[in-house]
Amino acid sequence: MSKRRRAAGGLVTRVALARLLGVSPMTVSKWIDDAAPVAVRGRAGVPSLYDPVKVRAWKAARDSASAGGAVGVAAARAAKESAQARLAEQTYEARAGSLLPAEAVAQVWSAHIAAVRTRLVAWPQVLADRLARACAVDGVAGVERELEAAVRAVLAELADSPLSAEQERALLAEAKPS
Repeated sequence: MSKRRRAAGGLVTRVALARLLGVSPMTVSKWIDDAAPVAVRGRAGVPSLYDPVKVRAWKAARDSASAGGAVGVAAARAAKESAQARLAEQTYEARAGSLLPAEAVAQVWSAHIAAVRTRLVAWPQVLADRLARACAVDGVAGVERELEAAVRAVLAELADSPLSAEQERALLAEAKPS
């Protein structure tokens, strides 16, 4: 018996561990990849050694955790890879110009909202004479007609964008990360 085997005291190789636990050696290899405890790391030509008691305890803990809904190492890796793929897609889209930074969108929307506010604040002065005339001539129906025409005019103007294309591009370029 070699010194290593005598010093090992109850430690076994991967193949012996597989036999003890009633699984294939490949299953034990997969467990090792999933962080099963290794008592003594092997090196070129010398196999690693495992403590069967610790491996059984590790497996029991892993099985109870996975039964309780805990994420295993493989699932965590898959989640990480998925997140990295999404990040790579976002980076590509941002560089291609098809994905805009939130700050740029917020800045453009602020300009649009400011234009709507300006138009609505100006309404009393703009519509006062027209509404008085419509009320005198056609009564309530005339006032309704004037208000509807004013609303539709503002909506049509806003649909054409209160900002020119150049203004929007400038706002977006300012907020774009370098």
